[in-house]
Amino acid sequence: MKAWRELYALLPRVIDFIPRATEGDGVDITRVLALVVVGKGACDAKNLPMLEELAKLLGGTIGCSRRVVESGLLPYTRQVGQTGRTVVPKLYIGVAVSGAVQHLVGMQGADKIIAINTDRQAPLVQIADYALIGDYLEIVPRLIKGLEERIKNFKGSKK
Repeated sequence: MKAWRELYALLPRVIDFIPRATEGDGVDITRVLALVVVGKGACDAKNLPMLEELAKLLGGTIGCSRRVVESGLLPYTRQVGQTGRTVVPKLYIGVAVSGAVQHLVGMQGADKIIAINTDRQAPLVQIADYALIGDYLEIVPRLIKGLEERIKNFKGSKK
């Protein structure tokens, strides 16, 4: 019994818990309810604000594929996939994301998956709950407009 007490006295004790700080830009994509993920086909700094607006309207943020990080458009902390972050949002929208196996591993726990892509055969399109086939530059503005109208009508009906 005495030996156990001596050993116990040598063990470190937890005196406080400090949560891990978020890295990079301060956004933790593992904790959001809605995630709009930018793929290689939408890797364009000019159109990134439009995708951020869509994410904001949904109460979420943007993530990205490995190729987008490699291009320097978004930081590694936003990368979804086996070599990035594993995410489990209620809503995952992949914009021009092909859906390589490594990416799918990191997002397969999403409740609802929407793919926006021009390629009907893309792996993400094949597993998505809903697929919008076409150019994201035409589809996303329509989604934004529809969401803005719904929000406006919802707020108007509460009066």
